Amino acid sequence: MKAVYIENNHEEKLHTEDDLCLFRAPRRMPEGHKCPTGKDLFVHKTRTGKEVFYLINWFMKPSKREEIVQITPRMAERFLEERGIFCNTTSPEDQKASQTMLQYGWGMLEEF
Repeated sequence: MKAVYIENNHEEKLHTEDDLCLFRAPRRMPEGHKCPTGKDLFVHKTRTGKEVFYLINWFMKPSKREEIVQITPRMAERFLEERGIFCNTTSPEDQKASQTMLQYGWGMLEEF
């Protein structure tokens, strides 16, 4: 799916095939039935380095049309947290600390 994002009179193309998918909703339920609707989360990096987060609202019914909705970084963070995925998209200091901890082995699953 494609859309256009305008930043300072400059067009940026949002494209689900080129942008990073952070969350893809399941298309099938555990029982094997198709999910009637879902939301996928993507991030697009602009030429200036800004991250643009957007949701794709999709529907299995052919009569309904997919929608692209731009959201804030905090909304993207909440969207992921609601699905059990925790990350910090807003603070570079926290991201650096998280990366340092991962380098030393924190965050890995361990058995006690």
